Amino acid sequence: MKKQLQTQFFKTIGFRLVCCGVLLSGFAPGTSYGAANDRTTLGTMKRVNVTGTVTDTKGEPLPGVSIKIKGTNSGTSTDVNGVFRLNLPTGNEVLVVTYLGFKSQEVVANGRTKIDIKMLEDSKALDEVVVVGYGVQKKAHLTGSVVDIKAAEVADLPVTNIGVALSGRLQGVGVSGGNSRPGSKASLTIRNPIVGAQQSPLYVIDGVIQMDGQNQPDASLFNNLDPAEIESISVLKDASAAVYGVRGAAGVVLVTTKKGKAGKPRISYNGSVAISDEAYRTKMMSAYEFAQYFNVMNGPNGSNKTAAVSGDTYRNFVFSQDELDAFKSLNYDWLDGAWSSSYNTRHNLSVSGGAEKATYFGSIGYTKQNGNLGTLDYDRWNFRAGTDVEVASNLKVSLQVSGNNDNQVKTFNKVSGEGVEDDYKNLLLTPRYIPTYINGLPVKLPGTNNDLSRYHFYELQRLGNLAETDGKFFTVNLSAEYKVPFVKGLNAKASYSRNNGGSRGSQVGTKYDVYQFTGLGEHRHIYDGATEYTTVSVSNGNRLYFSNLNTSNTQMNFILNYDRQFGKHNISGLFTVERGDADSKQEDVWRNDPIQATNGQFNTAFGTYEGRTLRSESGSLGYIARVNYRYAEKYLFEFLFRTDASTKFAPENYWGKFYSGSLGWVISEEDFFKIDAINFLKLRYATGLLGSDTFQAWAWKQRYTLEEGKGAVFGGNNNSTNSIKMGVTPNRGASWTQEFKNNIGIDARFLNERLSTTIEGYYNYGSDLLIQRVGSVPVTVGGSVASENYGKANSFGYEIEIGWNSKVGKDFNYGISARFNWADNKVVKGDYNSVDILYPWKERPGKSSDVGQWGYDYLGMFRSQEEIQAYYDTYHPTSIFGQTIRTVADLKQGMLYYRDVRGPLQADGTFAAPDGIIDENDQVQLKKRANNHYGFGTTLKAGYKGFSFDCVIAGSFGGWSERSERKKLNNDISRVFTSLPEIWGDVYDPELNPSGSMPNPEWDKMYDKSSKFWEVNAFRMRIASINMGYSLPKKITDKMKISNARLYLSGVNPFNLYNPFGYKDPSIAWDAYPALKTYSFGLNLTL
Repeated sequence: MKKQLQTQFFKTIGFRLVCCGVLLSGFAPGTSYGAANDRTTLGTMKRVNVTGTVTDTKGEPLPGVSIKIKGTNSGTSTDVNGVFRLNLPTGNEVLVVTYLGFKSQEVVANGRTKIDIKMLEDSKALDEVVVVGYGVQKKAHLTGSVVDIKAAEVADLPVTNIGVALSGRLQGVGVSGGNSRPGSKASLTIRNPIVGAQQSPLYVIDGVIQMDGQNQPDASLFNNLDPAEIESISVLKDASAAVYGVRGAAGVVLVTTKKGKAGKPRISYNGSVAISDEAYRTKMMSAYEFAQYFNVMNGPNGSNKTAAVSGDTYRNFVFSQDELDAFKSLNYDWLDGAWSSSYNTRHNLSVSGGAEKATYFGSIGYTKQNGNLGTLDYDRWNFRAGTDVEVASNLKVSLQVSGNNDNQVKTFNKVSGEGVEDDYKNLLLTPRYIPTYINGLPVKLPGTNNDLSRYHFYELQRLGNLAETDGKFFTVNLSAEYKVPFVKGLNAKASYSRNNGGSRGSQVGTKYDVYQFTGLGEHRHIYDGATEYTTVSVSNGNRLYFSNLNTSNTQMNFILNYDRQFGKHNISGLFTVERGDADSKQEDVWRNDPIQATNGQFNTAFGTYEGRTLRSESGSLGYIARVNYRYAEKYLFEFLFRTDASTKFAPENYWGKFYSGSLGWVISEEDFFKIDAINFLKLRYATGLLGSDTFQAWAWKQRYTLEEGKGAVFGGNNNSTNSIKMGVTPNRGASWTQEFKNNIGIDARFLNERLSTTIEGYYNYGSDLLIQRVGSVPVTVGGSVASENYGKANSFGYEIEIGWNSKVGKDFNYGISARFNWADNKVVKGDYNSVDILYPWKERPGKSSDVGQWGYDYLGMFRSQEEIQAYYDTYHPTSIFGQTIRTVADLKQGMLYYRDVRGPLQADGTFAAPDGIIDENDQVQLKKRANNHYGFGTTLKAGYKGFSFDCVIAGSFGGWSERSERKKLNNDISRVFTSLPEIWGDVYDPELNPSGSMPNPEWDKMYDKSSKFWEVNAFRMRIASINMGYSLPKKITDKMKISNARLYLSGVNPFNLYNPFGYKDPSIAWDAYPALKTYSFGLNLTL
């Protein structure tokens, strides 16, 4: 993946070179004659005209490929369509074909007049240039930890945000979310961020740092990029991110978008249509299983409800036999009626071209993703246009404008709170014996009048209760670069960039009626045929709401670049002054009491008007200097210094100073290194100090907030006066968090570049971490305190990547890349109190924040009275998780039971002996780590003639995983509006279900604890993406008068290769909107 970064770059350079060659040749471009010292008389030979096309492994034409007659200086180059023409003296010559980024080939003409050549990517050359902070470097010269990917590798995947497409592809880059609800965004993490420090990476797009109004990294523009407008993505993982100072402590994601390339206009289209559906739906209890759950829970071995004791309320605890019989044929699945497959469509049209001194690029893209539920919907338009013009011999000016407009629609949920998952939960969790409507009337679920039992998805959909957000981004980048003529190697560049963003949000929430039916059946739980009801009025917010948000982000840079070769010495450097400003403004207004038939405007509501305004702003100023030195391409050195100012701190603490230094040794360039099997071997080390300003703005000074109507009352029944509330206790001494990063790496290539490996280890020290010290503050102390520079924590890990790329015969090529990583941390100093750290299951200094999974030593589930008696005689329990055990009769069949391990903590810091009380003191370590600390990924690639294939597999292991769906349902059926997964349909009861595998729900205090009973394998493995393509043969595209045509099939999240649960998706919460699997068919055309 990293190895494909340079293809388009070298295409551009190569084509410029061939254009120069054409101009110099003057009279006969594309035709070459013999060398001057050739003794053969041209006029006496019958020459052979040869034509052909040079393509890459995907069938894409390669412009600028050099084709020479072996042993001569005669040759030509391919044009923009990859076509070459050559006049051979005899027709039996050997052609030497070379192109940067690809392996050289020798092709024997053998009298042929038509020769098509397929170039194989050269892993070493492809890694030549990588985008780093404020510039590019050759891969061979890198001394920091940088991974990169060519956007073309993921451009065909059916995703609405680029983050999802990166899943499993980049070593040390974690991707979560982004493949569920329409418009949902993925989150990226780089390596293992230090606990208590900045967690989100910084995003830099075409050199513009993406920040919000509070000077925090902003992923909004990154998430809205169309993959088709991106050229490459690089990720800085170690001290190399120090070039971005305060904001780069958690790593940096660098995005380079496409720009124009010299040549005739090149028009490209990429379009696809995709189908999305749930990867896995949680399997829920049937109506009959739901009823049995209650009958066991409230039966003799549970709460032991009886008609004699409960009286008329007995029917609220048990389902009667006639109801059980009826439920066997009922299956009201609310979700089935609302869920359907959805479609995605993506289209992008681009044009590129220009002359040597002026190039242009333009693209427009459209993406649409409709939802699987009702009116969920997302669509987005993207545009980008830019030009680079050499206005004078030493002056180049660049202008780029871009933007996007997206629209997201979702259900507005405000029946009880404002949970984003309320719609899906209502549909998935509703017990299967309850219909959605009876005689056209929406059914109210069992429950109270102030919970989600009043929520009715279909009514909200009918009334158009929606939340809609329209977002707009516009970006302009302007720069001028001047090559200083009197100082060789010196360039000066000035740039100005501005991002303007805005969103308009609206919410429509009305009132509606649901109907509480009196059921049929002996205990009145059968809804079918019910006619008696009471009406319940429900408020879904009962308001019309509008929000306007406007943001701006401005960045100005003045940059000096120097690069000069002195014999074997190369010296390069960079100095820049950078200033940034960000601003955010928001205005919200709403009106209550809309009518049901509202059109969303205030004239259809009759309540009061209310509103609020919010604003935040931030600024930054930084000075950056970087020096690079290398000798004979084998000794490498880099040093960087940056200083930043942040207005979050008191004036005397504004400035933070950051630096990094790195060394590299290309051992394979040494004269003593004579191992033929090793083509390249480099050892590198990087270290640096970074920081962050994760401090609440203005918390360095005392602030006060005006509160209306919360003051004292003076005289009789007068209203409360206004008051002033004191904010957090300030900390004027707060300053920068510091992170000292270290990385050591080995890069090697073997066996004629076919085998490659990168091995890295890192150790990062965090100090002066900003934390609120409340661990030892009594709860009786009011108010809150500002963060202080107190914490210390380290993070560390290693990464291994091995790749193999080769070719079998003339037409088949293949490759595999395997990635493996491990990470952990150590909290040296944190917000602990002196008592908590004595408990081994709680975090403590000098240990990982992941103390492992602690729980209870599970011995079994009571299935007989003999088993109960044996346990009682052994441990003599008096209390189990707060439940008093007076006699053996207090232990019931269907309970889980555990070993009594120890007593309470004593004054000397040790624990007492077992005391007959099972509580938190009896925990044992079930697993050394609670989370998966090991990750792996594999990329498989293959190509045969016009066919191509790639597949990414990702996974993790090493932690603890358990069945967490353990929350007991209320004993009272009339209060229960949700069900549980199907595993609870097999509850043990000696009479009703003697072969049951699950504990009696009545004893949830005894089973709702981590133990081996709930454990499942923590191993995870899935196919993140798959892509298959076919490029039409050149003879067909020639007839169609196009340069290239490619068809492809691709999928995202298509298969889960291992699921330890069997009833739910292992990657998300069981009751949340599911992760989607998406399959697409697409077409890529180039004219």
